Amino acid sequence: MRRGPKTMVAFASVAAAAMVCATAIVCVALPQTTQPTPPPNLQARVAEGQKVFQVTCSSQYCHGPGGAGGQGPRLIDHPMAPEYVRATVRDGRPGTNMAPFKNVLDAGEIDAVIAYVLSISPAATPATPKASEPSSLPVSVGREKGIPAAGAEVFFDATRLSSCRACHTYDKRGGPLGVDFADANMTPEAVLAGITKPRVASRDYPVVAVTTMSGEKLTGIRGGETADTLQVFDVAVPPVRRSFQKSQITVVPVSGNGIFDHTKLGLTHQQLLDVAALLSSGNAASSP
Repeated sequence: MRRGPKTMVAFASVAAAAMVCATAIVCVALPQTTQPTPPPNLQARVAEGQKVFQVTCSSQYCHGPGGAGGQGPRLIDHPMAPEYVRATVRDGRPGTNMAPFKNVLDAGEIDAVIAYVLSISPAATPATPKASEPSSLPVSVGREKGIPAAGAEVFFDATRLSSCRACHTYDKRGGPLGVDFADANMTPEAVLAGITKPRVASRDYPVVAVTTMSGEKLTGIRGGETADTLQVFDVAVPPVRRSFQKSQITVVPVSGNGIFDHTKLGLTHQQLLDVAALLSSGNAASSP
């Protein structure tokens, strides 16, 4: 691997890079596909990227060995768009500990790291749709109407970091939090009430307060866990999944009114009606 002046700076600053890499790339959960064997030139780029990744991003402060997850999110088997990975590596993520690497790594090294990340988190492909796409017929939401098809456009809007699909799932597409709304058996009115109140507590989104041995504090939604680790979702925009060693933290359940304010999503009233119609369309009768 070619090592220019910028590379030497990066290798000399491993500890600093590890600390700023903690909440790097947001993992948007999308359907996966079997990937073909890459051509030899891409294999070489992936191998080079793996070497850079091992130095800058593989500590437990970052994404863990091979991207398996540390204090930063797990990258393995979480499909992400190539342009999203490139923007994150180059420019960082404002509001998180992910610093930009455009002034640390040269262009070739950045391309190699991107190739490696994409090789362990394959590019997403569209989900196989159900027998019927979301309906374009209006659904009653109380005394008003919403269009499920229009709600799907809002829910899966890839141009918005704060779109619904970043956290939630509909029809097996979307993020890792909570139930799949296609199977949730909620009325349109219940969905609308949940997304028009500032904060709503729910057993599907258990809130916990985490304190690390170093004194760091985080309030988030409890995720998956093993005998040794606990995952917590920080619902800042964009949402970030973090993994902690249980032996290194104390965890306290938080009761009250939930953690995320859906009224700050910037959706119009009609868009909220459309989303409510979508998320209940499997259970609510459409009306002309």
